[in-house]
Amino acid sequence: MKRAAIVLALAASLLLASVALAQSGGGYDLHWNTVDGGGYTFHAGGDYALGGTAGQPDAGLLSGGGYILGGGFWCGGTAAQYRIYLPLVLRNHMVYFEGPWESEDNDSCTAANGPLRSGRDYLGYPNDVKDYFSVHLRTAGSITVDLTNHTGQGVQLQLFYQSVDNRVAYALHPPYHIEYTGLAGLYYVYIYTASGYNNANPYTLRVAY
Repeated sequence: MKRAAIVLALAASLLLASVALAQSGGGYDLHWNTVDGGGYTFHAGGDYALGGTAGQPDAGLLSGGGYILGGGFWCGGTAAQYRIYLPLVLRNHMVYFEGPWESEDNDSCTAANGPLRSGRDYLGYPNDVKDYFSVHLRTAGSITVDLTNHTGQGVQLQLFYQSVDNRVAYALHPPYHIEYTGLAGLYYVYIYTASGYNNANPYTLRVAY
């Protein structure tokens, strides 16, 4: 008799617990639940990884409306997967000057148009004394600079490495052509025009590297 009373009391406590855990409201209804075993999804050490759980009687997918619940540590079936992407950091990413027209004011190395793309034609008017452009070599190698259709007078084409205090090549007479082999880093292309300025006939600058 005493054992039967204990069993009845235990059953009543479980029933009361299930009633207490049942919740509903706001369009949602949690009218039943189970008490399941837990576990640890993965534990790694050395060359081994262990994934396991201690019982999971309701593993699987439950769906209703627009919602899907994957129960258990090892969910059966296939649920929709969502990925969150962190901001992407690009290593050695280069933002090139696309042109094709020069952008004033580029009358100093600090305001140089660049870095220029290799093999692209850039256009500019010989309407002032100085035009600066920049080129960035990722690795050591050769640079070829060509200036064509420049209608000004006293024109000079110069190439600097890292700063305007370090001139490495120049061309003082047409055709204005420079070939130089140098270290990786930043180069400046400088176009000097002494006179004959105009806004009618653009020059063409091309750098290959």
